[in-house]
Amino acid sequence: MKELIPITTTTTTARPASAATPNALARGDADALADYRNKAPGAAVAHPTADHFVPLLLAVGAADDPGSAVSAIDRMVMGNSTRSVQLT
Repeated sequence: MKELIPITTTTTTARPASAATPNALARGDADALADYRNKAPGAAVAHPTADHFVPLLLAVGAADDPGSAVSAIDRMVMGNSTRSVQLT
């Protein structure tokens, strides 16, 4: 059984990983995105499994301009970071 993490812990721990993603997108840093589990602080809490992060990697790979990423939705909901990224 997975360990339950209190919302306050999740929020404060996930926030740095949540901030690292748009920063890596803006820099066009594909290595940081691909190695997010090791390079993004708090990634293990923000993305305990890859199924919510890997689609972003696919979208970045399919984009004409990966550096064009814009956060269309960026908020915290019940302690979880919610982000939608728009690419061209």
